Amino acid sequence: MNKYVTAGAPEVLLEDGDTISNDSFEFEVVWTPGHSPGHICLYERDKRFILTGDHILYDTTPHVGFNPQSGDNPLGDYVSSLKKLEGLKIHFVLPGHGPVFNAVALRVNKILEHHEQRKKAIMKSLRDGLKTAYQIAQQIPWTSSAGDTAFQDLSVWDKRMAVTETLAHLKLLTEEDRVSNVDMDGASLYVAKD
Repeated sequence: MNKYVTAGAPEVLLEDGDTISNDSFEFEVVWTPGHSPGHICLYERDKRFILTGDHILYDTTPHVGFNPQSGDNPLGDYVSSLKKLEGLKIHFVLPGHGPVFNAVALRVNKILEHHEQRKKAIMKSLRDGLKTAYQIAQQIPWTSSAGDTAFQDLSVWDKRMAVTETLAHLKLLTEEDRVSNVDMDGASLYVAKD
């Protein structure tokens, strides 16, 4: 943890599979790390709906970035968490923001496809040899509310998010043994293995 970012302590600790009940609903806790390491969804098995927070949204891909609190492989965790939802019988998804929707498997597939495309763009960027995550982020396509946007046209905040997302993809590509990380003169550089 660095001195600029501190984690808030939870009031109640929940584990995957725990239940939360009231007179109307019985929610099963589904641990879905990725967007954040402690992220959970709440699944109502009998009524077949799920509260997903920022794990899965209707019209945007949730931010999954590598940072001091994200865990070792946040995108790998996120992909596993998405696949966990595919096995649940869900009629309605109630996200943390945006519209309610159904067809969770279609949305999961679209998000997974987005991440595969991002990994391909990163691998293409690495054809030129060793690069930092920042250099890679500058070369791959980004999407903003205005549509496709070049890195240099992103806001400062969005540039930061783009770099942390690039790092998360690089961590996953390293786990998949497609990329190597090399430290040179205090800089972390990446190179494609294939």
